[in-house]
Amino acid sequence: MAGAVIRPESKHVQDTIMRALFETAHDAIGVSVAGTHVMVNAAYLRLFGYERAEEVLGRPILDLIAPAARVEILERVKARLVGKSLGDRYETRGLRRDGTEFDMEVQVSPYELDGVVHTLVTLRDVTEMRRVAQQLREGQAFYKALFEVNTAVKILVDPETGQVVDANPAASAFYGYPLDVLRQMKVMDLNPAPPARVKELLQAAARGQQKFFQLQHRLASGELRDVELHSGPFQHGGRTLLMSIVHDATERRRLEERLRQGQKLEALGRLAGGIAHDFNNILTAIIGHGSIAQELVRGEAREHLDEIIQNARRAGALTRQLLAMSRQQVLQPRVIDVGAVVAGMENLLRRALGERVALTTELGKNVPCAVADAGQLEQVILNLAANARDAMPRGGPLTLRTALVEGRGQPVVGGTLPPGRWVALSVRDAGEGMDEASASRVFDPFFATPDQAAPSGLGLTSVYGVVQQSGGHIALETAPGAGCCFTVYLPASDAPPGTATAGTALGPAGPRPATVLVVEDNEDVRRFLVLSLKRAGHAVLEAGDGTTALQLAASHAGTVDLLVTDVMIPDHSGPEVYEQLHGTRPGMKVLFISGFADGQLEGFPRDAAFLQKPFTGRDLTATVRALLDDGASPAPGA
Repeated sequence: MAGAVIRPESKHVQDTIMRALFETAHDAIGVSVAGTHVMVNAAYLRLFGYERAEEVLGRPILDLIAPAARVEILERVKARLVGKSLGDRYETRGLRRDGTEFDMEVQVSPYELDGVVHTLVTLRDVTEMRRVAQQLREGQAFYKALFEVNTAVKILVDPETGQVVDANPAASAFYGYPLDVLRQMKVMDLNPAPPARVKELLQAAARGQQKFFQLQHRLASGELRDVELHSGPFQHGGRTLLMSIVHDATERRRLEERLRQGQKLEALGRLAGGIAHDFNNILTAIIGHGSIAQELVRGEAREHLDEIIQNARRAGALTRQLLAMSRQQVLQPRVIDVGAVVAGMENLLRRALGERVALTTELGKNVPCAVADAGQLEQVILNLAANARDAMPRGGPLTLRTALVEGRGQPVVGGTLPPGRWVALSVRDAGEGMDEASASRVFDPFFATPDQAAPSGLGLTSVYGVVQQSGGHIALETAPGAGCCFTVYLPASDAPPGTATAGTALGPAGPRPATVLVVEDNEDVRRFLVLSLKRAGHAVLEAGDGTTALQLAASHAGTVDLLVTDVMIPDHSGPEVYEQLHGTRPGMKVLFISGFADGQLEGFPRDAAFLQKPFTGRDLTATVRALLDDGASPAPGA
């Protein structure tokens, strides 16, 4: 059945229907003639805060317009009266009964009734809409500043799919992908972990169970970078997304690893130094008493004693490597020309390296001298060269280079190179190189790289110790297939070569025989010292600690010509004992002996001589004789 059509039978019915629609409309509707209200609906009254139509009808429409907007509205009214065509929709400011202003949208529909032009206006309060729009604009600007302009790497991720929903320009620069490409990728394309593991991490972040992640991300170049990622969920468009802020932690991780490596070597050094100290005391007693026995026997027994002493000396060489590793050997630093040291070793190095290794030296021009122990520097060069030879079993080029370097934070083992001038000595090979794991352990004792047939002993460990004790630094540059370059940095000096940085000048010559005060806490070593000195014709006072030594010296009526003391003794150190005795016995000379010393000769008195344990009775008596007769100390034995 067709729907019934209501046909109004009279104008009265039409008017009734139209008024009902007018009064019940949700929009504010008003009619004006010549700028004066003639009709308004209930919504119109509510919009402006009026209760009765009589309060509005007959009043100019400008009364309901904010003062600042009245001129504009008046011009519009005048324009319409003269028939000008204006837009039928615009925005202006309304004025409520209580004096408050608001934004409103106006739609104008003019019509003619009985020859009179009427204007029908539909009004809508757009204050809230404008506020929301402004907030949206501000939010977009904030988002742009926070997400796009900010230099931190940010990505928005859908945790369900791993899809990169958005990324900022900083992310594009970091990962090396254009933004449009990055926004089409998934997190699985960046994180090299198995996809199932990546999904687990995404879900943990989406549930708020984990906010901080330490991962690796792959760049467009294929390079893996260590990253720290802060990620948290938020709601957008009815779904959960993750905002992830990515920090590149690669360099910091490398610095931390170098620091850990330095701390590990420091701990190993302390252990090695303690072992070497005790072992040196044992070896000193063995070699010392053995050397005395050598002088007393002949024949086959003498040959066996020779073998015992030779093997004990080899053990002593091992303890010197331990001391170098622990930075507790006594160095005799001088101002040296590093280039001259390298040039002087060239023939020796060629013989040691063999015919397969092509040695090249590149000595920089105008390179200043450096402060180091020349003998120990030679050992460093030999160890580095031997390590390079072992890294090239089929041979290859080996380059030694010297240069002047300004410290600007270059990476070195345990940190960065401090500011200042450094003489750089680099040893570069063309071997297979090392990965990061091998490079981080190269200075460990007895560590062998994959291309070495056997562990490398203490060679590189002692290199590290000598360089550190010399006030220098060492760096390693390597990568798989790219060879290795060890660079030693030594403090530069403008002083002429040969200048001593720690004096060993001795006082006037003394008579022989002499009275010698021996201070040594190890009983076996002390017996050997006393026996050797007495056999040489000296009178000996002996003490096992610093307090006893000071008491002996105070009670001894005669002269004390020479103090022979271990550097590390109970109660007082050897240098402390000497300083106290030197004030009352100014002519007394001093010979320090030690299995190790925590420092260099520059920490000793300027008129001191030094003898490194282990040594023979002949080494001891020769040094004492030189001190008492010649005023100069020979090179330490053993």
